[in-house]
Amino acid sequence: MPAEFVRGHGRLDGPRRVVVTAKDGSVRTLTARCAVVLATGTGAAVPPIPGLAEASPWTSREVTAARSVPGRLAVLGGGVVACEMAQAMHGLGARETTVLARSGLLGRMEPFAGELVGRVVRRGGHHGAHGRQG
Repeated sequence: MPAEFVRGHGRLDGPRRVVVTAKDGSVRTLTARCAVVLATGTGAAVPPIPGLAEASPWTSREVTAARSVPGRLAVLGGGVVACEMAQAMHGLGARETTVLARSGLLGRMEPFAGELVGRVVRRGGHHGAHGRQG
């Protein structure tokens, strides 16, 4: 099932259920198969790579506000947000998504988590370049 962005004011409305009120006042109830994840996020860090800041890279904020999906995408990092954004953009139609992760995928988590995400990402047609897996 492809990913879908739903914009609006959301509130929990019971087990696995979120009610979203859009700017136009319309209300939509979403029901999760397994769980609802509340990921409020923090500020993004742009690594000190020469020329990167001048290239105006997208952070997670720009990715989630994008009005179109790029044909090709390189994601720097293998953390939760990087994996999520790579998967979302690929699911929305980016033909080629490359993840560059020096410490592997989900390196701060249990090794099996990064290994599992790596298998899913490769099955989805992503490309990966990283120092180690898991």
